Order: sequence, then structure tokens, then C-alpha cells
Amino acid sequence: TLPRLFTNVESEVIRYPVAPPQPFDRAEARHALRKEFQTSESDVVIVLTARLERWKGHVFLLDALGKLKDTPGWTAWIAGGTQRPHEAIYLSEIQAQAETLGIEKRLRFLGQRSDIPKVLASADIHCQPNLGPEPFGIAFVEALYAGLPVVSSNIGGAAEIVTDHCGRLVPLGDVDALAVVLRGLIGDAELRANLGAAGPARADELCGLANVVPRVERYLESSLPFSHREKVPR
Repeated sequence: TLPRLFTNVESEVIRYPVAPPQPFDRAEARHALRKEFQTSESDVVIVLTARLERWKGHVFLLDALGKLKDTPGWTAWIAGGTQRPHEAIYLSEIQAQAETLGIEKRLRFLGQRSDIPKVLASADIHCQPNLGPEPFGIAFVEALYAGLPVVSSNIGGAAEIVTDHCGRLVPLGDVDALAVVLRGLIGDAELRANLGAAGPARADELCGLANVVPRVERYLESSLPFSHREKVPR
């Protein structure tokens, strides 16, 4: 929106820097967390890692999964704890929604987690189908770094991040389209692997420290008076 306000000023979008996760044993983490969350090693896990806010699309995801209740071989993980009263109310609503749809036994509500990189590494698909535009979407970038195909709505920051090389975008609120995409990914391990393999490079292109920090430094230096520019520490 800034170019609309400052029409004669040069502008460029510099996205938030996101560091890749520290190395860990992915196979060990996958085995441990799937055991903790009572999930079969063979199941395709669809994970959503986000605050418990309506616009993050939990309801949208569950409606799509309801259309897949007869599709075997998947489990969904919902990560995110309740921090405010309205979030606790919302959690109760989506838990009731899962029961109404008949998929409650295939969902795991993980609560607040401090090990999201390991949660992502233990899953197979990241799906946060927003119902409102994401300002950017660090969760998407983290999922790309984890090597997961990312599925979201074609709005907001997700539309800047997700390409056909690393994920899939669906029209806002189109439950049938989301169900079709998820069914396709659940049934196609090769497609998941190909999309996931492109994720880390896409994350690094957008948010890698080596790409972002020099650009920030360049713009900060260009905004300083010349007398101060020479004093910027290197």
C-alpha cells in the first residue's frame, strides 16, 4: 500500500528474515512425536501451526477434511495454545465442529508447543487456508524450510510466498477445491516429495539472512546523511 501513499518515492518490499531450523535428527523426531500424538508412522499428517484465530482458517480446513473422512491414511495436527479467552472459545468451537463432521478421531489438538521445527519435520503437508489476508506468513516460510508442501488460500502473504513449485493455493473459502488438493497430496507421495524439496530454496530466496540483511543494510545506509554513512559498522 505504501506506493499509493508515496507515489514519487522509490520503494521495495524486503521480507522478514527467517533463519532455517538448527539441525536435528528428523527421523528420531518423527518417530517420537508420532508416538506422542498417537499417529501411525504410515499416516500422511496434515499440520496447521498458527494462533487460534478465526481468520487463520481452522474452520475452513476442518470443513475440507470432513469431505475426506472416507479417504484412508491421513491424520491432522492442530498446533497452537489458548492465550486469551476468545481463543479458548474458538478452540471449543472447532473441537465441536470436528465431532459434527465425524473426524474427531483423526484430529490431534497439540496445544502450545515450543518445538515447532520438529512438529513440522514429523508431518507431511502444511495447510493453513486463511480466511483473511495474512500480512506475510512466517509459518509458511518455516514449513518451506521444513520441506513440506504448503497449501493455503490465494490471498494476502500466502500468494506472495507459495508457488506451484512448492505448494498449492486455492480460492478463498472454496471447500471443494481445498478437499481436492488435499486428497491429491495425500494420495501422491512423489508429488509431496517434489513440492517439499523445492521448499527450502524458496524460503531462502524470500527470507534467507544472506539475502535479506544486506538489503536492509543498504537501505539504512542510503537513508543516512553522507557524514554518518562512513561510520556505519561493518
